[in-house]
Amino acid sequence: MVCNGINIKFLNDVYVRELMIWQLRIAEKIPELKFKICGAADTQLQKIVLDGIKRKAAEIGLSNVEFHSNLSTSDLKKLLHSSKYFLHTMKNEDFGIAVCEAIASGCIPIVHDSGGPREIVTNRVLRFTTIQEAVNIIRKCEEGYPMDSMRKALLERIFMFSEQHFQERLLKLIWL
Repeated sequence: MVCNGINIKFLNDVYVRELMIWQLRIAEKIPELKFKICGAADTQLQKIVLDGIKRKAAEIGLSNVEFHSNLSTSDLKKLLHSSKYFLHTMKNEDFGIAVCEAIASGCIPIVHDSGGPREIVTNRVLRFTTIQEAVNIIRKCEEGYPMDSMRKALLERIFMFSEQHFQERLLKLIWL
């Protein structure tokens, strides 16, 4: 299931704005890694987009890409926990709850340098604006970047967005 102990995961609803074609281009440039593209494809438009992406992957000849749509919460959690990285190509996403979920599952997020994910992933080393930058980040991580310290910092960062942290801050404001 996981090539060379590596698994790169992408998760979101299936939409054109997700730049899913970028994921295919990134996978094409890193054929030794396995990419698992996951998302909800409930609407007719989402199904059309997903079918188009699958056709493009076949056309390019990508054998290192798997597609998983409409997974149960349990299966999605298993997939996240078995993944090393989380690739998020969407530009200007409002917040990025999927990025937080991936971090909480132990994935190192590699995100587009815009919108909410930029606020979540403050380490510039893990943000990209081009396909080649994303490829370079993944390669650097594979060459031995300090993953444990990155994971710890990311987990601390997502705590800032937790309900518990929000309640603590609110109580401090009320009792000032």
